[in-house]
Amino acid sequence: MTTYRWTAARKAEGFLVHLCCRMLKVAPSSHDDWLNVHAGGATSREIDEAYQANEIRSIQATPSPAAHRRVLRRHS
Repeated sequence: MTTYRWTAARKAEGFLVHLCCRMLKVAPSSHDDWLNVHAGGATSREIDEAYQANEIRSIQATPSPAAHRRVLRRHS
């Protein structure tokens, strides 16, 4: 995942772009330039990865056997 895709993903989660850019030591304007070029949206693979990452975070936040079974049922 590129720096800009990572930053765009954090923006979708509610983080401020300029703070992410500062942390990664890239200019917010370069992120905006990248976004204008890639404004077509996420690929289906990126969307699948995002859903999986959210499920992993959900399991980590509530490590219950029921949560594990729910995720296993969705992916079987």
